[in-house]
Amino acid sequence: MRAHAVPARQLVNWNARTSRAQLGFTLLELLVSLAIVALVAAAIAAPFSRTIDSRDRTELVMEQTSAARLALARIAEELQGSISLKGARYQFATVDQTLDLPSSQLSFATTAARRISEGPQDPVELVRYRLEPGAPGQRGGRLIKDQQPSLQVATVPPLSVAVLENVTAFRVGVVPPGAQDFAGNYVSGDNSTPARLPLAVAVELAIDDGSSDPPTYRTVVTLPLAERP
Repeated sequence: MRAHAVPARQLVNWNARTSRAQLGFTLLELLVSLAIVALVAAAIAAPFSRTIDSRDRTELVMEQTSAARLALARIAEELQGSISLKGARYQFATVDQTLDLPSSQLSFATTAARRISEGPQDPVELVRYRLEPGAPGQRGGRLIKDQQPSLQVATVPPLSVAVLENVTAFRVGVVPPGAQDFAGNYVSGDNSTPARLPLAVAVELAIDDGSSDPPTYRTVVTLPLAERP
């Protein structure tokens, strides 16, 4: 069998192609491939990321809604137990204290206060709700409840507990006896005259959820022991 000689130029070209095949991708080809893979991965991950963010926000709103409604339900329960007694300590008062945040202070005596400490509990408790500023950088504050037994010495400070965090508004309005409209300021009762309980009390809460318009929760409570015409 006769052997055929391969021209030198063809042999060189064949050797060059063989060398590139053995070396694999060039650096430029590798970078282009990685860029394409990154773009495809980002396109695939984007819908999942939006879904996770939407789920997290929905869970946050549900938790805040549950906490706000529970707080309003407890405040309503205590308001329904409001009583009228003689003495400045037993005043029923709501005062508009709006500064940086819409804020009210609500004080009253009640037989339906929830226990916040161990030990004996007075049948009548003095309760006050107020909005305390939050930490620097926070949009909302803390809704604080102060509570003490009615027979406790006035110089002893009340116990305080945080009811809600990130509260951007706490508003209270009352319908005074003989009136039909809600008022933001109302004080009744002193050492010689028992407090006159309002006919109804409206309480509003707004909680920061990261949006420009935080959700507002509201309840209106009719006081059973209020004087009615």
